[in-house]
Amino acid sequence: MATLKKFRDYSEQIKLLESRGMLIRDEARVEKILEFNNYYRLSAYWYPYRIMAKGERIDKFNPNTSFDDVYKLYQFDCNLRQSCFQVLSRIEISLKSIIGYEIGKIDPLAHLDLLKLNPDASAKVRDWHFYFLKRFDKHLQDSKNEDCVIHHNKKYGGKIPVWGAVEIMDWGSLSRLFTCCSSDIKQSVIGHYDDELTIGLFESWISSLNYFRNLCAHESRIWNRFIKTKPKVPNYELLTTFGDFAPLKLDYTKIFLLLSIVQFFIRIVDKKQSNVITNQLSSFPTDIGLSLSMAGFPENWQSLKLWRG
Repeated sequence: MATLKKFRDYSEQIKLLESRGMLIRDEARVEKILEFNNYYRLSAYWYPYRIMAKGERIDKFNPNTSFDDVYKLYQFDCNLRQSCFQVLSRIEISLKSIIGYEIGKIDPLAHLDLLKLNPDASAKVRDWHFYFLKRFDKHLQDSKNEDCVIHHNKKYGGKIPVWGAVEIMDWGSLSRLFTCCSSDIKQSVIGHYDDELTIGLFESWISSLNYFRNLCAHESRIWNRFIKTKPKVPNYELLTTFGDFAPLKLDYTKIFLLLSIVQFFIRIVDKKQSNVITNQLSSFPTDIGLSLSMAGFPENWQSLKLWRG
C-alpha cells in the first residue's frame, strides 16, 4: 500500500507543478487561485496535459503546458456547468408540471395509490412504488415548514394533491414516480414533449438527466467526464430532431449525447433558452491545445439540426 501524500502549502504546490514542467507566469495569481479552488480539484484539468507513456499519464507535463491554459479550461467548465444547471432546472420544472397534471387527471391522490396510478402494475413496479412512498414521506418531513405543506396539514389533514406534491419532490423521486405510472399516463406525459419518443427512451433520458443535474449541482467536472449513467441511444432515423446523428460515430461514454438530450428538451420547453448551452460551448478556448472532441463532440456538431439556432 502506498504512503499517503504529505500536506503541501500553496508555495510548495506551485514548486511541485514547476518541477513537473508547468509554466507559472504569475506566482501570486496562481497562489490565490489555488487558495480558493483547491489543488486537487484543479488537477483534473491539468490531467490531459500530462505526458502519456506506456498507456499511462506520468507526473510530467507536455512541453509548453501553462497554468494559464489549465485555468482557462477550468473556467470554461465552470461556466458550462452553470449554463447546464440553468437549463436543467427549467426542464425539471416542466417535468413536475406535466407529470403532476397528467396524474392529477386520474385522481388528485393517485401518486399515493398504485391501484389508481397503475392498475396492472407488476411486482417490480409495486416494489418501486413502495420505495417511492418511503422517499416521499421523507420529502414531506423535510418540507414540513414549507407553506404548501403547512397549508395542507391544517386544511386537508395532510393530504397534498399530486400537482402540489411534485413541488417537494427531487428529480429522482419524480423519475421513480413516472416509472410507476401506467403506459397511458406515460404516453400522455411524453406527448407534451415529442410523440416520436418511446416510453423506454423517455425513462432512460430523464434518469440520465437526473444524474447529470446532480453532477452540475455538486460542482463536478463535466466537460470531458466519463458518463456512468449513459442515456439509451435512440434509433436516430425514427426521431426527426436527431435524424442527422445517424451517420455519426459517437462515443457514448462522453458527454455529447447527454448534452444533446438536454438541448432537445430545452428547445421544446423554453425556446428562449435554447442558445444558452450552445453559446457556452462556442466559447471553448481554442488556444489551449485541447478540443471538444475530447468530450465526444463531432467536428460538425454546430451544423446538426438540434444545435442550429
